[in-house]
Amino acid sequence: MRALALDSFLDVHVDSRLPPGRRLPAPVESAAYFAVGELLANAAKHSGAREVRILLEHALDTLLRITVADDGHGGADPAAGTGLRGVRRRLGTFDGILALDSPRGGPTTATLEIPCVLSSPKTSSC
Repeated sequence: MRALALDSFLDVHVDSRLPPGRRLPAPVESAAYFAVGELLANAAKHSGAREVRILLEHALDTLLRITVADDGHGGADPAAGTGLRGVRRRLGTFDGILALDSPRGGPTTATLEIPCVLSSPKTSSC
């Protein structure tokens, strides 16, 4: 996520509350990376946002929750384009969800939830 933040021309802040030294399964990391990348691209192209905040949390010990919030003008609609539908489809592979709150006038908050278990540093090959 920090690499995505550094690559964006928007002012992106990442707050990771994931336990240090623990990894997510590689497919979950990949899905999360590409989903957040799409959300950042949408914010840059369509929202007029200047700032984006990303919060990563491991909730209920079985769920990766990522919140992506921008200060743009809102109005994001999965039915209006393929990017958000693609994010939903990618997360759906893991029984994950994308919840979107984007009223006209803004701001937009996207919450991604992906079921997963963190790997123990002692048993993980990552």
